[in-house]
Amino acid sequence: MKRRQPYAIIFAAATIAVLAGVYAGIAGRKEQIPVAAIKPEAIARLFATHLNDSAGMLQDLAQWRGQTLVINFWATWC
Repeated sequence: MKRRQPYAIIFAAATIAVLAGVYAGIAGRKEQIPVAAIKPEAIARLFATHLNDSAGMLQDLAQWRGQTLVINFWATWC
């Protein structure tokens, strides 16, 4: 019986840590900004931006307007 006691303490501590993490995640959740709150000028500036593709060629973001676009920002120190 005494041999199982350390496992029970470790299990209880791990359970408390997981529950505390879940609570902190839920309590720290913030409301998302509604799309209507984004100014049209900001959207126009975004689509006026040019980014380099993997081959180094400049690409206009406007060519993908209305489509789902995933941009991967990569840094040399990663």
